[in-house]
Amino acid sequence: MTPMESTTRTRELGIALRGIREDADLTGDELAKMLGWSPSKVSRLEHGKRLPSEVDIALYVASCGVLREKLEEVLELARATDRGYWVRPHNERLPDELHSLTVQENIATAISTYNPIFIPGLLQTKDYADTLFRRAGLIPEDGIDLRVHTRMRRQRVLAKYDAPRFVCCIHEHALRTMVGGPEVMHGQIMRLLEVFESSNCQVWVLPRSANSFSAVGSGFRVMSYTDHRPVAYEDTRAAGVFFDMPGDVAMYRQVFTKVTKEALTGEQSRQWLARLANEYDRME
Repeated sequence: MTPMESTTRTRELGIALRGIREDADLTGDELAKMLGWSPSKVSRLEHGKRLPSEVDIALYVASCGVLREKLEEVLELARATDRGYWVRPHNERLPDELHSLTVQENIATAISTYNPIFIPGLLQTKDYADTLFRRAGLIPEDGIDLRVHTRMRRQRVLAKYDAPRFVCCIHEHALRTMVGGPEVMHGQIMRLLEVFESSNCQVWVLPRSANSFSAVGSGFRVMSYTDHRPVAYEDTRAAGVFFDMPGDVAMYRQVFTKVTKEALTGEQSRQWLARLANEYDRME
């Protein structure tokens, strides 16, 4: 069988299956032998390059000794359809969208993100993130600490040994929007300045003077992979949306190219942020 192109959904499904197998302390070859499958079939399933039937999933999961509850979670992923995009709704509990985003970030080799309204989550300080969640008023009070903790954990992706190349363009509006007061903002800008010491991360500032039409709209990111097609992601008020179609991804890349062409250079951005940090420091 010719392997199909993986999608955001099938990759997450494959990673979930592989996690189940590894938790059962089985190798791919051992599981294939138990199921009477070829090792390549197991490999294709786990890399999202073969869409399994519900029977295949039930056999796979049962062979790993997994409870029915976990089977239903995996089946839900398998039953979804690919239309070139994948919508992951937000809700009061820790959303599936956040899990999906974390999965994609951790297998990406490069992440390019544009942020016109807020500091990107992968670079937020704990105080900034906490204030943001509380002011938004969209999450119950007892769920905020979990969201903040999860966001801080997500940031580990930028420090792991095979960390993706991370390029972030932030609009001046996001940097001057007062979140939590001058002390919180000073700490946040200092965090961004620390990023300049990292070999795999870049931060560019898009000043208001750029007056770019491309700067209008919400933030987004494009994630690239070694063995898969790139994916674009946009977070809306109601849901996170993953775009798999090459034409959609190309459009997001085109917008990112336009805004970065009008952004300050790396050194100019560092100096600009240092001046802004001083401004916030004097306000405290």
